[in-house]
Amino acid sequence: MEKVVYLRLFGELNQFFEDKNKRIREIKYKDRQTIKDILEGIGVPHTEVYFLLKNNQPINFNYLVKNGDSISAYPIFKTINIESSQKTLRKKFPYQPKFIADAHLGKLVSYLRILGFDTLYYNDYGDKFLADKSAKENRILLTKDHGLLMRKKVKYGYYIRNDNPQKQLSEVIHRYDLKEYINKSSRCPKCNHLLESIRKEKIIDRLEPKTKKYYNEFYICTNCDQIYWKGSHFKKIEELINDIEDEFNNGL
Repeated sequence: MEKVVYLRLFGELNQFFEDKNKRIREIKYKDRQTIKDILEGIGVPHTEVYFLLKNNQPINFNYLVKNGDSISAYPIFKTINIESSQKTLRKKFPYQPKFIADAHLGKLVSYLRILGFDTLYYNDYGDKFLADKSAKENRILLTKDHGLLMRKKVKYGYYIRNDNPQKQLSEVIHRYDLKEYINKSSRCPKCNHLLESIRKEKIIDRLEPKTKKYYNEFYICTNCDQIYWKGSHFKKIEELINDIEDEFNNGL
């Protein structure tokens, strides 16, 4: 017998559908289904859902839906802390923010590392490895793959909406409220190790003539021995961060 559940999705959860403004979604199903099954069956990863209500009462992902149920699903509350008064599905990310990203997010990974965020990147490992690694090390899994975020082991993950790496960075900073962590340190964009300041005299024989002439502040990766300085690329990063901070200040 075919049954139906009425699902109200709020905010950015509607971004998973072409008809983004639809208020109530009528979902038909058969047999026994949890609300997690229902949500992921229509393409909404459980990692994107923060809070569920049925008849104004919180429920969890294991709730077995009943024919005719009306359920509301909410994304993360970015500006309001409801965890002290409501039973949310998970806490907002409770650890020092660190990430793991799958293939096709290489530029975003570089940006995050430059800003000091511990970010692992694998473009040749399977979904199981990424899910296991994120769970074991309490890393936020960043991906454009719905299916990867639907793996049971993944507790903290985010589906990247944009294709532009700069907009992707803005997404992640806003989603996890990372403003206070920016520029506390910097990591090698190639291998993720922390950079250390190094005197120009120690590496002068490795520098190009124009670099020797115009720059005096240098950093080195103690893992891969790559040298960095605050050139034009760094200035572009600073401009990007200033734009993101303006968005924060304007409430966007």
